[in-house]
Formats: sequence, C-alpha cells, structure tokens
Amino acid sequence: MALAMAMVLVLAMSMTAFADNTNTTPAATNKGDGDFTITMTGAEDGHIFKAYKIFNGSLSADGTMGDIEWADGVNTEAVDGKDIYDEIKTALGLDEKPASAAAVADALSKLDDDAAAVQAVADIFYNRKGSAAGTADSKTGDNYVIEHLKVGYYLVTDEYKTAASEGAATLSRNILAVVGNVEAAVKNDKPTVEKKILSPTPVDANKAGIGDTVAFQITGQVPNYTGYDKYFYVINDTLSSGLTFDGPQNVVVKVGETTLTDADYVVYSGADAAPHTFEVAFKNIKGYNIGTAITVTYTATVNTNAAIGSPGNKNETDVTYSNNPNNSSHGNPSDNPKPDQDVPTGTSAKDVTVTYVAELDLTKYKDAIGENNLLAGATFTLTGTADVIKGKGSNIFVEDTDGAYWKLSDNTYTTTAPHGDIVDSDGNVKVASNEDSYASTTTKYALKHVTEYEASTEEVFMQGTSGADGKITFTGLGAGTYTLTEVVTPTGFNTADPITFKIVIDVPATITTGDEDATYSVTNVSPATASISLHDSDATCGIYETNVIDKSGSVLPSTGGIGTTIFYVLGAVLVLGGGILLISRRRMNA
Repeated sequence: MALAMAMVLVLAMSMTAFADNTNTTPAATNKGDGDFTITMTGAEDGHIFKAYKIFNGSLSADGTMGDIEWADGVNTEAVDGKDIYDEIKTALGLDEKPASAAAVADALSKLDDDAAAVQAVADIFYNRKGSAAGTADSKTGDNYVIEHLKVGYYLVTDEYKTAASEGAATLSRNILAVVGNVEAAVKNDKPTVEKKILSPTPVDANKAGIGDTVAFQITGQVPNYTGYDKYFYVINDTLSSGLTFDGPQNVVVKVGETTLTDADYVVYSGADAAPHTFEVAFKNIKGYNIGTAITVTYTATVNTNAAIGSPGNKNETDVTYSNNPNNSSHGNPSDNPKPDQDVPTGTSAKDVTVTYVAELDLTKYKDAIGENNLLAGATFTLTGTADVIKGKGSNIFVEDTDGAYWKLSDNTYTTTAPHGDIVDSDGNVKVASNEDSYASTTTKYALKHVTEYEASTEEVFMQGTSGADGKITFTGLGAGTYTLTEVVTPTGFNTADPITFKIVIDVPATITTGDEDATYSVTNVSPATASISLHDSDATCGIYETNVIDKSGSVLPSTGGIGTTIFYVLGAVLVLGGGILLISRRRMNA
C-alpha cells in the first residue's frame, strides 16, 4: 500500500497531488483482475481523459499489491538504442538500470516529492504506452469517470476534444495507482496577465489628451512548465485606434528584478503581430523559476482618432501559452518564439484598461444666440495646464552573455575587453594586462533603456477659427485648467472676455469589460456670466459646449489715446478762460 500511495502523483501544470480516495476495501484479486473506476473531478467541459495501463498487479485482501509486471502493449524494447530500463536509469539517475517492472515500481516508490524525476518517467511511459484501457470523453454528472479498470498502475492523460478556446486550462499527465475506486481532483491551471496604466501608481483607467503619453504595465507569472518538452509563452497587446504604440524600443521586460535584453525575447509589431498591436514572445520561459513575476512596460501616445467620452479608448492584453504536455515537441521557442498552428496553445482571458478623453465645442454668435447670428472669422486660443504622466528615462547595464560592455572596478563600463599580458614571440611583454581594472573578466553587460513614470503637468496650446457655422472644436482634452481667449475679432465687433474653467474627469476605479462610463464635469468657470456645459447635460459624453457672443459697434477707449488728450486740453482751456473772465470783471467793478 505504501508503494501504491507513493505512485499517486500528478504531473501537471498545477503540480497538485491527486489523492487516492479508495472508497471501498477491495477483495483479493488475481493479477489483472478487478472492476474499478478513476473519477476526475473539477475539470471543465470539453475534455477527454484516457487511462493507459503501465503495470499489472494483484491485490491481497489487506490492500497489498504484488506480482507487478508490464501491462500488455507497453513497449519495453530498444528505441534509438535504449530500452525502457536504460531510459528510466537515466531519468532517475540510478547507478544500475532496473531489471524488471517490479524494480521500476520500487525505484519510483523511493522518489518521495521529486516531481521532476517522476515527470521524466511519465514522459517515458507516454512515449511507450499501448492502447487506452479506458476513456471518459463526456461527463457523468459533474465528473469524468473512467470505468472497468483492473488493479495496476495507470498513466492518465488529459486532452481537448477540439482546439483550445479562450481561457482554456492547461492539460495534465498523471500516474495513478488503482487499488480500488480512485478520485482525483483536476486543478484548472490557466496563466493570466493583468494590464494597468501607470498614473504613476497602477490603475485601470486614466484621462488624457491628444499628444499625451500613456504608460502601460502588464504583469504575469512564469507559468508551470513542468511536463513540457518545449513551452511557448507570448504576451499579446492590442491598443485602440486612439493610441499609437511608441515602438519596440520603449518596451521593457523584467522577470523578477532582472531586466531582460533582446537576447531573451522578441517584440513583434505591425503586420508581424496582427491582429494584435504588438507581441512579446519569450525565447526560453523555462529558463526562469516557476511563479516568478513577469513585468512588461511600454508607452503609447494619444492620437487624433481618440474616442471622446464614454466608453473611452479600450486596450486589451492576453497571453498565449502551451497547454498540452502530451504534445509539446513541436517548434522551438529559442528559434521562433511564436507558436505555429502545430503547437497546442490556449489563450488567457483578456484584461482591459481604458483611457478617457474630452472635447470642447465653441459656437460663435453676433449680438445674440440664434441660427441667423452665426459669426465666422473669430480666432480663439485654448491655453492651460493639463494633468499628465511623464516618463524619466535612464540607461542601465544588465548582465548579458552577448553584451558589448564590461564593468570596471570604479563601477563604470567600457567596450574594451579585458586581457592578460600580450607578449611577442620572444616572450617580451608588449602590452601589460588590464585585468586589474575590471570588476569581472568573465561577466558581460548590455545597455538597456528603462523609464520611470511620475505625475506632472504640461502646457496646452490650441488655436482655431470659426467658419460659416460659427464653430471651433478643441478635441482631445485631458483633465486640467484652461483659458479660452479671443485673439482675432471680426471687424465691427467687440472682443469677448477670456473664459477660464477646469475640466474634471472621474474615471472608474475598476475596469471589467472596458464599457464602463467615466463622469465628466466642469468647475471654476469665470467670469460668472460665461456658460460651459456638457452636451445634452450628459455627464458621460465628454463633450463640453460654450457659446460666445461678440457685440457689434465700437467702444470708446477707456485709457490713453488721443480721445482723452483732447478732453484734457479742452478742460484746461475752459478753466483758464474762466479765470481770465473772473479777473477782468473784478477790475471793471473796482
């Protein structure tokens, strides 16, 4: 029984042990007898489980299994010069190769929690298996049940009926001991990614204007690649038409605290990434510890195609991953990191962020608001300070066997390689060694550009002139404080007073589908007579409207100029004349 329990091991992406839930005390059997079931619980619809018998055995009344031998159909003969015992000896690191099925079972029972070694043996069994002893291709109730199995050891495989769909779980390959009815819980392991906007702390949504830079962060984990000969892992990112990808040079990839170099991944963009905007494909995801954090950061710029108001500019990220260890020998990530159609893959659920943008529509009228009073030829500027996120770039050196730099003892870097004494044919030193000036003579480095992001402000300047319809549109505004100023006034009309106002955009704290609404408002409108409102009073539309009236006629100058000078001169003459007249009358009366 101890041997039987030791063989109840899972070789899956989840690495979760499957429990042997023998629910009856089996009666003694002869070798190969019995009528038992394997019940796979927790699996989603659309799977096929197959049980391949590896060992026959007999079971005593007290639960002890003996008489272990290879099951019918298992190929133990030489393949590529090695029989099954040679392969197991190598896989388990044994001093001598086992001589029988019982010896193989005994060696496996001593592995304890060495999942990698058991996985290697399961791979051997899979490549040498016979026909399936039982299959469950549909559910019985909530579970898959493989029936009519005899006492022994089984390799249980998990497959999909059709091509894996979005969010499909990874498949498994398991060794189970059948000494009664067995129940095994399947963990639906699915790699996931999360996308955030750096604002500068990670958020699901932000507000921005045309020309603003938006920094994105994608996070995931190194998947559980146990049981896979080769594993593909590709992060896919799709930007809305309102955002322009700033290019592969702005993509920074980290695993844990290590910043990777171009030798570790490939960034596909343009037609090479269709239907995505770009893809980050890892050349050797199996070279990193399972569960280690993966972080990808990059930037994009808001463009003139940006959607105004809600639901905003949606951006999506998902990950494509290998999901069938039973078929993981196709392709080679180190040569071509993107899996082709022969590689079984799944795609994670998408994670979404949204960027929200506003607009100001100005209508110019003469004298009064009315369809017959639209005024063309007025030029306005929109100036102010918008809230933005700015990146601060810096260059760092990261260890890279293919790098072009060497680290010196003073913590600077050079492209000059270290060398020992260079001597001539007579042994005379022509060039002395420079190795003492290097921090290491074996470690090379590559130069990598990274960016940190911080909240900041940016000056905004836009200008427009009203046409026959009297309208000027200032599109692509972010949250901030603005001033609307008339700088060219049509002849015969007065210039309108400047209007200041503040755009406020409250974005959702959590984005689930990307269809969530932001709430727009305006505050601090000055002067009090000015009016700026949202179109149709819709707080989610993001379109602000204002009407500006120019009065016809002219206004006398209030300060300076010849007009006031004339009044000053005439006043002085009148005062002087009055004084002379007063003096003359007094003399006449004397």
